[in-house]
Amino acid sequence: MVTDSHRRNTTLPPDSQVHWYTIRSVLGEGGFGVTYDGEDTNLRQSVALKEYFPSGYAARSADGSVHASSSETEETYQWGLSRFLEEARTVAQFRHPNIVRVLSVFEENGTAYMAMELESGASLTDLIRFRRIADEAQLLEIIHPLLDALETIHASGFIHRDIKPDNILIRHDGSPVLLDFGSARQALGEETQHLTAIVTPGYSPFEQFNPDGEQVQQGPWTDIYAFAATMHSVIVGRRPGDDYSRSTLDKSGPDGSESSQEASVGGRYSEAFLDTIDKALQFHPSKRPQTIAEWREMFPGDTGKPEEIRPATNEEGSGTQLSPAEDTDADGNNAKSTGSDKNADDIEKGEAVMSAPELSHLRVLVVDDEPFILNLTKRVLNNLGIADVETAENGKVALDTLAENAAFDVILCDLNMPEMDGIEFLRHLGERNTHASLVLVSGEDQRVLSTAEALARSHGLDVLGTIQKPIKPDPLVELLGGYEGHQTRGSFRPFEPLTEEELLEGLEGDAVVPVFQPKVSTTTRRVVGVETLARWRHPDRGILGPGAFIALAEECGQIDKLTDIIFHQAVTQGGEWRASGLDLKMAVNFSVDSLNRLDLPEYVVAETEGQGMDPSQVIIEVTESRLMKDFKAPMEILARLRLKGIGLSIDDFGTGYSSMEQLKRIPFTEIKVDRAFVFGACEDPAARAILESSISLGKKLDMSIVAEGAETQEEWDLVAELGVDLVQGYFVAKPMPGEEIAPWVEKWE
Repeated sequence: MVTDSHRRNTTLPPDSQVHWYTIRSVLGEGGFGVTYDGEDTNLRQSVALKEYFPSGYAARSADGSVHASSSETEETYQWGLSRFLEEARTVAQFRHPNIVRVLSVFEENGTAYMAMELESGASLTDLIRFRRIADEAQLLEIIHPLLDALETIHASGFIHRDIKPDNILIRHDGSPVLLDFGSARQALGEETQHLTAIVTPGYSPFEQFNPDGEQVQQGPWTDIYAFAATMHSVIVGRRPGDDYSRSTLDKSGPDGSESSQEASVGGRYSEAFLDTIDKALQFHPSKRPQTIAEWREMFPGDTGKPEEIRPATNEEGSGTQLSPAEDTDADGNNAKSTGSDKNADDIEKGEAVMSAPELSHLRVLVVDDEPFILNLTKRVLNNLGIADVETAENGKVALDTLAENAAFDVILCDLNMPEMDGIEFLRHLGERNTHASLVLVSGEDQRVLSTAEALARSHGLDVLGTIQKPIKPDPLVELLGGYEGHQTRGSFRPFEPLTEEELLEGLEGDAVVPVFQPKVSTTTRRVVGVETLARWRHPDRGILGPGAFIALAEECGQIDKLTDIIFHQAVTQGGEWRASGLDLKMAVNFSVDSLNRLDLPEYVVAETEGQGMDPSQVIIEVTESRLMKDFKAPMEILARLRLKGIGLSIDDFGTGYSSMEQLKRIPFTEIKVDRAFVFGACEDPAARAILESSISLGKKLDMSIVAEGAETQEEWDLVAELGVDLVQGYFVAKPMPGEEIAPWVEKWE
């Protein structure tokens, strides 16, 4: 019985009782389940209790029980449940000092649980982060016991399929233990299911990605690749590029393989040792070692193989050996390696849709006052394939470098520097209309970084993002990988607005085009409405965003005409959806300048009803960042719109000067929290505090709360937890033409 009715959506709260175990805290959550720190109340000992809870396929009821999230996922959920039980019982057979020991397996709460010994120590991830593994001899003390553990697992007919630093614990005595068998499955003779596609980028080999639904044989060579990738992380300090993405590249090593050879610098690792790691990182499965025994023999020196340990006997599974990838089919062909190599070859020829960011063409300027950081950053960039890197020890030197050669693609800039600090440097970059994208780097408080980022954007500079020192390869790759997207989107880059002549001509033609972005309920996950966004179809420059024409229309006195065009298009589309059975609320942005039209309420209602919509389905959004010079007329217009049943939304809430005053004076029905307080709120305490306050205020005023700009699952989870009613952002969907909305809604729901 679960004792606390207030719980998170995915985990049981502390003090919950499951069988004879008491939940104390959550140790971790993964793709297949949740692991708790628990206590065996019979034996009075600590355990790690793993619960089957496959993300995307399961949901939790108020009483703590688990069930399939929908009828469509029921079959997959039940299949996974049976596999969890079968695999837990298999792992329970192992009596191996380097495999976590399973104490019991049982079903309860509609799901299954596995109680394991609670191991203590440091994860390999932590040791990598703090560079606690000094040399080859120390690493071999970890490798050889784990090789024997994997050989035991493979002998039982299973492969682990999720070997990575997070799943290897180094005990206090220095011995390693392999954790988390949630992704393990039998390698042969079973039907492929949805859950088998869960992978860990950087550690999972190509065959685990299951591209285009085609089956690619997995086996011991799959675990060997992941283990080698894990050792690569220890040696080099970063994970390899994921095997699927780099399948389109030929830059990592022979045959598209990753290489650890850079680690030979300093003499900590022999070439023979590094060659052994690299052979297991081959892209083609058949070119890797096919068994643990084969790979073990490649390591230099003593193989270190301890006395053989076998799992307990089992009539169904013990002693079953996995076949190597060179097995032949009935016709004598190399069945397994032929199938996997074919897919690998296809992808190397460019048939994959995924691709790693190509960074080698970038020219980068690094600005930092510490020579060590300059050299370290340059080396990290070189290791990422970026050869053209220049350095400067402060902002003044950087400006001189830019004066001589301004053709840099990216500038990595520290903030705290002598002579000219990074903040002053940003101002000079803005004055020079610098087109390079920026990555801001500092050891300062995250709020200082956020302020610097906002300041850079106010200078018209393109900011890829911020990184706190010390620089790590993974976040840097992620930011640099977005460079091409920034160049394509021009999201923050200076744009050329329309001319007045182009504006007038386009308003008479068909230049104004609407797109629609869905709003989704956080409780029901149903699509309840859309926001209409204006775009401009330019004959030479393509589709332009609102920044190219809205301000100009206001300056030229054409904003009313532009608003009428977009509103007519919006309610016309809404009427067509309603006639077809799709009933969505329609939100349209109105400029403050348009709220001086005394006939606006009559126009809005007449246009709405004339196109087959009800006024209650329409929401007028007003951006609060623009001050109302004459408040009386706008207040009258908005009040009359509410009397006629039109909804009112205060857009970009929190960015203007008079938010509280407007909330008090005007009968708004909805608050749209600006994306600046949603994006990154999971990591930024200041943004989260403002987000929480805005939601609390809206709730107390009995208003609907919309969160703009949610782009990740974490941000969705956060705003839902805080009480937001609707989410709008790229995590749900990008803006799309009207004809695409109905098919998208059908697919979403």
